[in-house]
Amino acid sequence: MNGQNGMRSRRIFLTGLALPLLARAARGGNPFDLFSREGRVRLAPHGGAYGAYARHLLANLGPGVRIRPDLEAVLDRLASKARRREGHSALRASSLALLAARAQAADMLLGGYVGHHSPSGFSFARRFEAIAGAGHGNHGENAARDRQPGPVDRMKAARLFRQWLESPGHRANLMRREWRFVCTGAVARGHHLYAVQIYWET
Repeated sequence: MNGQNGMRSRRIFLTGLALPLLARAARGGNPFDLFSREGRVRLAPHGGAYGAYARHLLANLGPGVRIRPDLEAVLDRLASKARRREGHSALRASSLALLAARAQAADMLLGGYVGHHSPSGFSFARRFEAIAGAGHGNHGENAARDRQPGPVDRMKAARLFRQWLESPGHRANLMRREWRFVCTGAVARGHHLYAVQIYWET
C-alpha cells in the first residue's frame, strides 16, 4: 500500500451505533471552494442531490412536527459537559452540519426508525460531505429517540442524551479525543423526540 492510499484508508467515518460502523470517505461530485465561519470548506453546489432532498424534507414536515433549536442547544451543551467530566476538551457548537443533522432527525421521526442511512439511501458519509464539505477530517454521528410519555423538554433531552452515555459504542464515539465541533438536530412530534448529533475534527 503506498503512502497516499494509506492516508485515504485512515480517513474513516465513525457512527454511534452500539457497534460503531466504519466507512471510507465518500468521493465524487463537483465541489467548489467556500469560506465559512469554520474556515475554508469544499461543497457540492447546494449540497447536491442530498441537499435538495434535505431541504425539501424540512420544508414539508407535516402536521405537528417541530424543529427544536432550544433542545439542540441543550444537547450540544450536554456533549461538552460529558466530555469535560472525562478529561476531554469541550466542543464548539457549529451550524455547519445543521441541515444534515436536522434532516436525518426528521427522516427518523417520519420513518419511525433510528439509524444513519436515510430511506432514500444517503449514508452518513455522503450526508456530511454534501452539507459540510470535505476537508474536516474524521467525523462521526450519534442518533437516538425518546418516545416515553411526557413533555418534550430539557428533561426529555437529557434522558435521550443518557442513551448515548450508557451505550458503549455511542459513548466511545462521543468521547473521541480529536473531535472539536458538534452540531445537533432535534425534531419532535407529540411526546416523541428524535435527535442526531454530529462531530468532526477541523
